[in-house]
Amino acid sequence: MKMCSHIPSPVFSCEYDADRIYTPDQLVVLDILAHPLWIFDSVQRRMRWANKAGLELWNASSREELLCRSFQDMSESSVKRCEAFILECEKGKTVSDEWTLYPKGKAKTVHMSVTTVKMSHDDEHHCLVCESIPYVMEELSKDKTRGVEMLRHLPLSVCQFDMQGQIMYQNPEAMLAAECVCDMGEIIQDLPQSSQNADEEGDDSNDTNSVNTSSNSVNTSATTSTCCSSGTLRRIREAGCLMNRFVDPSVGEKALRDIQSKLSVDLEAELMTRIGPRCCVVQLRRSKDPVTSEDAILFSARDNSDAQRAEKERKAREQKSEFFAIMAHEIRTPLHQVTGFIDLLDQTMLNEEQKSFVNLLKTAAKGLMTVISDVLDFSKLEAGKMKLETIPYEPLSVIKGSLEAVQQSCDERNLYLDLKWDKSIPFIIKGDPNRVRQVMLNLLSNAIKFTKEGGISVNAVADEKKGKPIVKFTVKDTGAGVADEHKSIIFRKYQQANASVARQFGGTGLGLSICQLLVHSMRGSIGVESELGKGSSFWFTIPAEQPGDNEEVGASDDDPAVDCRSLHILVAEDNKVNQKLISKMLKRIGHTCDLAANGKAALDKIEKGHYDCVLMDIQMPIMDGLEATRRLRTMGYSDLPIIGLTASVARIDFKDVGFDDWITKPVPMKFLKAKLSQIKQSS
Repeated sequence: MKMCSHIPSPVFSCEYDADRIYTPDQLVVLDILAHPLWIFDSVQRRMRWANKAGLELWNASSREELLCRSFQDMSESSVKRCEAFILECEKGKTVSDEWTLYPKGKAKTVHMSVTTVKMSHDDEHHCLVCESIPYVMEELSKDKTRGVEMLRHLPLSVCQFDMQGQIMYQNPEAMLAAECVCDMGEIIQDLPQSSQNADEEGDDSNDTNSVNTSSNSVNTSATTSTCCSSGTLRRIREAGCLMNRFVDPSVGEKALRDIQSKLSVDLEAELMTRIGPRCCVVQLRRSKDPVTSEDAILFSARDNSDAQRAEKERKAREQKSEFFAIMAHEIRTPLHQVTGFIDLLDQTMLNEEQKSFVNLLKTAAKGLMTVISDVLDFSKLEAGKMKLETIPYEPLSVIKGSLEAVQQSCDERNLYLDLKWDKSIPFIIKGDPNRVRQVMLNLLSNAIKFTKEGGISVNAVADEKKGKPIVKFTVKDTGAGVADEHKSIIFRKYQQANASVARQFGGTGLGLSICQLLVHSMRGSIGVESELGKGSSFWFTIPAEQPGDNEEVGASDDDPAVDCRSLHILVAEDNKVNQKLISKMLKRIGHTCDLAANGKAALDKIEKGHYDCVLMDIQMPIMDGLEATRRLRTMGYSDLPIIGLTASVARIDFKDVGFDDWITKPVPMKFLKAKLSQIKQSS
C-alpha cells in the first residue's frame, strides 16, 4: 500500500465528502471513463456498482450479473487488506496499491487508486471506490524488481504450492531447507521444466543433454542441472513437497487436508531448515496463482525455536524455584526446631562431655544449614528472584563483623587473621550490606578451609572503574592454591578444583558461584589470582556510591544486639513444637508471650489484650500471617510492631503487606534478641 506521485489523478479522492451519498443514477456519467472503476462493499463482500470498463475488467455481461456475484470466499489476507484501505481513507488519504484480481477465474493484475463513499442513507459503513489507473511501465518494473529482491533476501521460508502440495515457487531460504530435506551437499535451486520432463520419461542417464536452461526458469544452476541424475531429481521434487517440509510428514498431511477445506491454517511444528530441524510458526493461506488463476497455497515459516527454548527454560526455572520454595519450608521448619533447642540446651547446666556433644551438634546443624542456604540462594539468584537492597551502610563495620564471625575458626586452626583498610574508602556507601557480608564470609570460609598453616589477610582499597569510585576487597590466604587449568571452572555451579578436593574438604561447589552471582548483581566483578602450593587471592569489587545528605544509615544482619526491657509478645504460630521453642527462647531472653494457633486467633487476642510486638508466622491454617497483618493494619493497628516468621524462600514483599521486619527460619536466639531490640528502639 502506498501513495504514488507518478500515476494520473483518480476521479474520486478524499477531498470529496466521504459521507456524501452517491446513487447509481449519479454514477452513470462515469461510464464514459476509459479505465475501470467499481465500488466494492468489503463488509458484505459484494459489488455495489461498476462502470462499463469495470464490467469488462470483471468479465461481467451486465451490471446486474456483477452485483449478484458472491465474494464470500475472499482470503483472510484480502479482507485485512480491505480493512487497511478503509482505515487509511478515514485519515483523509487516497490509497494506491497493486492487486491481482480473478474475474471468472482469469488473473488480472491492476494498479488501483482506492477511496471510500456511501451508497445509501441506510449504510452504516463505507464502501471502497476502486479505480484501475494506468501505470507507468518503467515504475512497474522498478517496483517488481524491488519486490523480488525483498523476497529473495527475506530470512523466512516462503513458498507457493498447488492444492496437491507440490512446489510451484520458493524463495532461496526455502530452497536451502529443501536441500536439507533431500540431504544434498550443494544448494538445490528451482528445476527447469525440461529436466522434470526427462525424469518423467524415466531417463536414468546423465542429464547433460536433456536439461535445458531456458530463460523462463528461475534461479536455475547450470552446475546442478548437468550433474543430477533422474533419481536425484525425483528426490529434489519430493523434498519440495509440502508434507516433506515437516519433520513429521503426518503433520504436513494434516495441514494440507486442512488448507484444502479452509482459507487459512496456522500451526507450530518442526520443519526442516538449512540448519536442521527447527520449531517454526507456520502459516498456510489459500490464494490464486497470478499466472494460471488456479487455487494455490501460500506457505511461510518463521523460526521460533529460540523463543520456545527460552520459554521452556523460563518455565523450568519457575518450576525449580517453586520446588525449592516448598522444600525450603519443609526442611527449614524441623531445622529451626533442631537449632533452637540446641541453643536452649547449651544454656543449661552441662558437664564437659555433654558440652562437647552440644558443640558437635551445633557444628553439624550449621553445616547442614550452610548446604541448604547455598542451594536455595543459588536457585533464587539463578531465577532472578533475590531482591537486593540499596541502603546507606558502613562497609568497615560489615567487614569487621565478618572477620569476627570467623575468628574462632581461625583460632582453632592457629591461623592469623588481619585486616588492612584504606582510609580513603568512604565511611558510608550505598548498597546491600548483608550481601557484601555474605560474599566476604564465603571467601573467608573458603580460605580457612584450604589453609593448614599461616593465615588470612583481608585488604580493602579505594579504586576507580570507568571514572566511578569502587571498593576492591581481597582475601589472601597461604593455603593450597589453585592450578591454572582450574581457575576457569571454580566459579561454575557444582564445580570444585578437582575430585580430590571434593572428597577431602566436602561442600556443594556453589559457594563461589553464589559469590559471582551476588557480586554481578551488585554491579561489581570478582576474580582470583593464585599459584599452586603458594596460596590464593580472591578479590571482588563493588560500587562506592555515596548516599545523599538525608539518607539514614541502615543496619546489617551482623549488627550486635542491644539489651531491651521486657516485652509482652504475641506469637502466632500453628506448629506446636515451634510454639514451645519460641516461647522458651523469649522467656530465656527476658520476655513474656501468649500463643495463637492461626491468624484469626491472633486478631481476637490483639483486640482483647495489649501486646508490645507480634511474631507472625506466614503459613498458617484458617487465616495466614499475610492476611492477618493486612487486616490489623486496616483495623487501625498501624503502630503495633509485627515481625514475620517464615521458612519459605518465596519472594514476599513484607513491607508492602505491612510487616515491620521479618526473620527467616531457623532463628538463632541471639538474632531474635537483636530483632526485638531494633523493633523496640524504633517504636
